[in-house]
Amino acid sequence: DLYLRYKPTEGSSDFEFDLTVEGAFRQRQFPANRLTDWALSGEAALRLSQRWKMAFRGDAAEGDLLRGASMTGPAVEMGEERGTMSVTFFPTEFSLLRLQGTLSHPHGEAWAGPDWVGEVYLQAGFAVGAHGAHPF
Repeated sequence: DLYLRYKPTEGSSDFEFDLTVEGAFRQRQFPANRLTDWALSGEAALRLSQRWKMAFRGDAAEGDLLRGASMTGPAVEMGEERGTMSVTFFPTEFSLLRLQGTLSHPHGEAWAGPDWVGEVYLQAGFAVGAHGAHPF
């Protein structure tokens, strides 16, 4: 994992830049199989002002799945690449509205669906309860 953040220390700028990169690799050993999979993701997020933030994310993963009920069955390949963009609006310091769009490309022997899959999400979040005073 890698996480980097840039936020100006001088002035009253609300600008922030966050970069996150994560990766994983795994091997699983069974009596007649060794299954391998890996995943990598990266996200860049920019806070443009006190009330607006946008983020871009990319993911890629490949791996082996087992066919049938037995752990010794033949492995089948499955993978996916995905790109995501989101825009977040903070109406108050206690709430957010996020619009997110995702485009995925799943593939491999284990996938029988369409070549491309699109999704759109609208999220509302609210913080409720007592907390200490701080500037917004």
